[in-house]
Amino acid sequence: MKALIVSSVYGFLSKFERQNVELLEAMNVEVHYASNSHNIVYEDDEDILKELGVKYQDIPITQSLVDVGANIKAIVALRRLIKTEKFNIIHCHTPTGGMVTRLACIGLKGVYVIYTAHGFHFYHGASKIWNAIYYLAELFMSRNTNAIVTINHEDECAAKTMYADNVYRIPGEGVDSEYYCLTNDDDKTKERELLDIKKDDFFIISVGEIRKNKNQKKIIETIRYFKQNNDGFNVIYGIIGSGSQERSLKKYVKKYHLEDNVKFFGYEVDIRRFLRAADVMVFPSIREGLGMAPLEAMFTGLPVIASSNRGSKEYIKDKKNGLLVTEDTVEAYANAIMRMYSYKLEHKKYNRENIRESVTAFEKSESEKVMRKVYEDAFNKCNVSGL
Repeated sequence: MKALIVSSVYGFLSKFERQNVELLEAMNVEVHYASNSHNIVYEDDEDILKELGVKYQDIPITQSLVDVGANIKAIVALRRLIKTEKFNIIHCHTPTGGMVTRLACIGLKGVYVIYTAHGFHFYHGASKIWNAIYYLAELFMSRNTNAIVTINHEDECAAKTMYADNVYRIPGEGVDSEYYCLTNDDDKTKERELLDIKKDDFFIISVGEIRKNKNQKKIIETIRYFKQNNDGFNVIYGIIGSGSQERSLKKYVKKYHLEDNVKFFGYEVDIRRFLRAADVMVFPSIREGLGMAPLEAMFTGLPVIASSNRGSKEYIKDKKNGLLVTEDTVEAYANAIMRMYSYKLEHKKYNRENIRESVTAFEKSESEKVMRKVYEDAFNKCNVSGL
């Protein structure tokens, strides 16, 4: 039996899908991976793919929904690949990866299609018109989807109104609780020295691709607000990641002379040293399916300030293990950061052990249980149907 994992982003498998590859291979399934090798967002896959025994297929899927011509070519190429390799199970990810894959599978017999929605593009609070458009698109695609895997309750409820035979919910890909262990004071002191962060600095970080939806600019604007108002404390904002908005944000930082307070650290495979050094993680995403970076932070005992989106609300309990910001304004984020700073000064409110305990439902083992069920159902369906 053969399976194909598809995404529009090169590096997606090594970042998010190792556990799924291991589950499939344990079932004696030969695993292939298709993505656009020119769209590199995460670390290079080549060595990891060899290590996992995964066969790579280069399909030029673009992330842009409006690049119709390129994605039509990708649909044709992917359909040809599916027919040639005779895949039994296809598991697709990312919006355009899921769209291209499911369009390529229309009319094909003998294929079990799984789509993981890492956050539907329609959600509570968004434009009613765009919500309707995105919902209808997903509804149409679900006609050619055997299983939809969701990562939050809101999306799970929405998926159950569609045509897929099965709907599942997982806690993201799950956090490795041994890898992301509790930070102690000695660790924090050591890492801050290595990063040249002073003891009295209030060090906040964001982790993720630098793009409009991730909303790092709002926090940089907040840093500018603090500088202008001289609020009596020195806040350092560390941005870990890279992406399409990086250049424009660096220009903004330079224009307003914020270089001493905003640091761009680039893409990092291992973010643990930043988690150990930080006082708070800030997660201002406008739209988010779940958000693994904040969960990883919370497993180390780091509190999180996050926008009040459907993903963050899955695990952040306001004023208990973090703060939810309900307005996307500089003033709202400034108030949240100041509140966290006061908690640090008073040595109260957020206990590392309690923060970690609050997110144990999002451990890797919990995700593995659900994904094993997803693949077993697919495997059994293929066997019974003779796929």
